[in-house]
Amino acid sequence: PDAQILISTWTNENIDDIAWYSENSQKHSHPIASKQANSLEIFDLSGNVREWTCSKYSPSYNGEESRCSSIKFKHDYVQRGGDWNSKEKQLRTSNRRVNSANYKHKTLGFRLVKIK
Repeated sequence: PDAQILISTWTNENIDDIAWYSENSQKHSHPIASKQANSLEIFDLSGNVREWTCSKYSPSYNGEESRCSSIKFKHDYVQRGGDWNSKEKQLRTSNRRVNSANYKHKTLGFRLVKIK
């Protein structure tokens, strides 16, 4: 029910069609593009694994996160979006978490983009 409005306020996408999350993942990640692409024609942007970014975490969220850090492994990094174990509300790309640079977990990965 709530899933239909969760991904964003500007689309009517059904989350079950485009994302693996706690309600449909069977507690594990899935192969890339095993769900439909979203309205931007991007697969796996929401759910499946959280995105490990190169951005330094900023608690004030002042835009600093949009830039990659120039000092590697000296601070905490941002993780974006949700994963196969996330609740629906955590799947938005604006959802963020923070961990040290050496953190590892089966719900964490990165996203590759293929440009046509």
